[in-house]
Amino acid sequence: MCIRDRSPGIKDAGSESISFWPNPAVSEIQFSAQLDKVQVIDMKGIVVKEGTNTNILNVSELPQGMYIIRSNDKILGKMTK
Repeated sequence: MCIRDRSPGIKDAGSESISFWPNPAVSEIQFSAQLDKVQVIDMKGIVVKEGTNTNILNVSELPQGMYIIRSNDKILGKMTK
């Protein structure tokens, strides 16, 4: 899996821009819209957390590190925990 970061900040997730917070996260991240599918991907390219039909995702069990947040095959941005 190759993930390219063309610029810093939040990426466009389709027709509307989706943001998430807090970043860095401690226990959960919240999205600015309800997402059909959201994935948290570690720096090895492994999906470590998934959610469906949600605007909040619990990340408390994830170890500290950097993660990629993806929704419906669009990169939303990087998350630090």
